[in-house]
Amino acid sequence: MCLATPGVIRTIEETADPLFRMAEVDFGGVHQQVSLACLPEAMVGDRVLVHVGIALSLVTEHAP
Repeated sequence: MCLATPGVIRTIEETADPLFRMAEVDFGGVHQQVSLACLPEAMVGDRVLVHVGIALSLVTEHAP
């Protein structure tokens, strides 16, 4: 079993190669650097699920 934690993207560091994009994600006051390699479409303000430092999916308000 794995645990993914939701957070909000505050800033994104763009690079020439999208595999090396990094974001600062806010987890309720705790800020962490997270890889956006799996989410090239992620933007500032998006909510994401993060597991071991990698954003795995976007979270929407209407998610089941």
